[in-house]
Amino acid sequence: MDQPAAASNVSGLIEEATRLMTFEPKLPASFTFRWNGRRFAVAITDAGDKAKATIIGSLGALPYTAENREGRRNLLGLLEVPRTAIATGAYRLGAQGRLDFRGEVEIDHPVTGQAIMVGLVKYLLGAKPYVDLIEELAPKPKRRTFRRP
Repeated sequence: MDQPAAASNVSGLIEEATRLMTFEPKLPASFTFRWNGRRFAVAITDAGDKAKATIIGSLGALPYTAENREGRRNLLGLLEVPRTAIATGAYRLGAQGRLDFRGEVEIDHPVTGQAIMVGLVKYLLGAKPYVDLIEELAPKPKRRTFRRP
């Protein structure tokens, strides 16, 4: 039985992780990543004594009233919470009834891969209860299956 490709080159993966942790990107910089099955984009800009990372992502669709009346009401309630009351970003109703997320993280200088990762992980862990609530209440995307001719 074949081993996964990642397991066959552990020393190479450790070297790559070390390189990424000490890497100092030229600002402004941007990248995307996946977390909890969702895609997020990050833009990092220099803000003087610190850098600012802006995180944006789509968390899922707002359910229709016929699908989940209570879930829709609860998620709309989350959208009505003042931005200053939730320290883990702002939630809004975006295009096509999707719930969008936007947050900002300050990153100390020097801006390294490690500083970026630590800042983002700490921030997103604070947002996890809200993401879990949205996951629980939002309709599940339909899986597309393709048939071979």
